[in-house]
Amino acid sequence: PPTTGIYYFGFHAYGYIFAYSPYYLYLDSIVLKPTGSVLPLTLGYFNAKRNGAVNELSWSTRQEANTQQFVIERSTDGRKFVTIGQVAAAGNSTMLQAYRFVDKAPASGINYYRLKMMDKDATARLSDVRTLKFSTGLQLAVYPNPVKHVLLAQVNALKADNGFVTISEINGHEVYKNQLQVLPGQTQLNIAVSHLPAGTYIIKLQLKDETLVTKFLKQ
Repeated sequence: PPTTGIYYFGFHAYGYIFAYSPYYLYLDSIVLKPTGSVLPLTLGYFNAKRNGAVNELSWSTRQEANTQQFVIERSTDGRKFVTIGQVAAAGNSTMLQAYRFVDKAPASGINYYRLKMMDKDATARLSDVRTLKFSTGLQLAVYPNPVKHVLLAQVNALKADNGFVTISEINGHEVYKNQLQVLPGQTQLNIAVSHLPAGTYIIKLQLKDETLVTKFLKQ
């Protein structure tokens, strides 16, 4: 096309047929490819891996022309993406360029990542999606079990978090609730339970990113 704009193309079929005999024109797999043009950016690899409590993204370009930045987008359902960071691009290059971004606060569960590659003229295109399953590494152990006087609740986590710890009877009636701050590594709680009647109880850690539940027996 000689100028920028919207263009239309169509197809016409011509043939000799018998009267009242239908004929059809079938079209499939139509592809439009630019010719004689140079892509503004050629993406090499795009990788995602977990590294302890963070997710690391790395990618490369084989050539860049008028590239401004990479916008890193994340989703928890694979459909709705939000921006979590930007990385400046080399701009113009015909050599291999390597980039890296660290997601310091991944969501619990599956994280979907993609790159929005922005040019200086405000045009953009998206990369393929990479997925990582992230767990906070949260673990809960209670002892002694059965318990008579003091229940020791030991929490192991990869990152800090906060929320509440509750104890409920088996029928759901809540008998204890307190704020909880979990630190990276091991956090130990000492909960007095000598006043509770004998029976089975449920202890729940309700944190911002995850919930843990387990049972214990009070003698």
